[in-house]
Amino acid sequence: DIQEQGQCPDGLMVTVEGEVFTEELEKVEEVEVNLSNIGMMNMTEGDGHYEFANMPLGGSYEVVPEKDKDYLNGVSTLDIIHIQRHIIGYKKFESGYKTLAGDVNNNQEVTAVDMIELRKLILGIYDELPDNTSWRFVDEAHTFIDVENPWLSAIPESYVINNLSDNMEIDFIGVKVGDVNGSVVANATNKSIDTRSQRWDLEFVIEEDEVKAGEIYKAQVRSGSYENVSGFQGTLEFDAEKIEVLKIEGKALNLTSEHYNKQSQKEGWITLSYHESKARTLDSDEVIYEIVYRAKEDMNTRSLFEMTSKVTPQEAYRGYNDVVNIRMSYGKAQNVSIVNVSPNPWTE
Repeated sequence: DIQEQGQCPDGLMVTVEGEVFTEELEKVEEVEVNLSNIGMMNMTEGDGHYEFANMPLGGSYEVVPEKDKDYLNGVSTLDIIHIQRHIIGYKKFESGYKTLAGDVNNNQEVTAVDMIELRKLILGIYDELPDNTSWRFVDEAHTFIDVENPWLSAIPESYVINNLSDNMEIDFIGVKVGDVNGSVVANATNKSIDTRSQRWDLEFVIEEDEVKAGEIYKAQVRSGSYENVSGFQGTLEFDAEKIEVLKIEGKALNLTSEHYNKQSQKEGWITLSYHESKARTLDSDEVIYEIVYRAKEDMNTRSLFEMTSKVTPQEAYRGYNDVVNIRMSYGKAQNVSIVNVSPNPWTE
């Protein structure tokens, strides 16, 4: 938003300033605002404000805000759920900023590829997005012609001053790429508020087994609280000296290799991110998914697996907005599930 601030006192030097804030009016800190053609930069603080004082009249400048860090800030599997629901028409994005945030791979459309790219970020396969920055910034004065296709007209991600003649205020809307539900923590004073229901955790129950070294087993995961669940994510931790995880197989769920990352299983953790476009309820006797592993020693499997936030934060989603905790518990096995494999070692 550009407003004339009155004549400068000496008629020679003026100020170019503004604020950077999100669509929800949260001020964005640590944004580098550059006057790109003269090499000047000012960093926003918690108030989202930037300022270039004592600017000479008559100059031409381009104001360019940039922030390319903290890719996972505000990003979770819940965003993938919202992106898919937008794509298939269950609930379309209601603003051009949300559509821009959903364009994860920066190709000017929101498709299933954006979901795949975002999941790789959540699972820790990516440290950053290969084709996009962490934040995008739009001139606050810009109006989207079509919120579902904000690229119909050029999106002004900088502001050009052709002939500086007065004090200027130029504001920008910050868009956190991947965050389509507005959960980003934009500044240090705006701490994330944990609204999780502590009494309605999603509990995964694994049967407790006695296993033998060298054999391959399936740890079957059930739940008595899989009610109205649209997805979940987390880090599955285990003792890599005791077992080798071979794969995770969906049973009641369509969970496949794209939903987990076992590149670091030798370090004792695997990340998971699973979602569905419609929330589901499963009976307590249904096997949700199975963890296929080879035992390296004879042992009892109680507490063998734990769901944590070591890499991918643990959380589940009831409906399409409520976030709840995940916990794992163990029960006595009805019968031990041994997988007979020939030849050995394990192959698909």
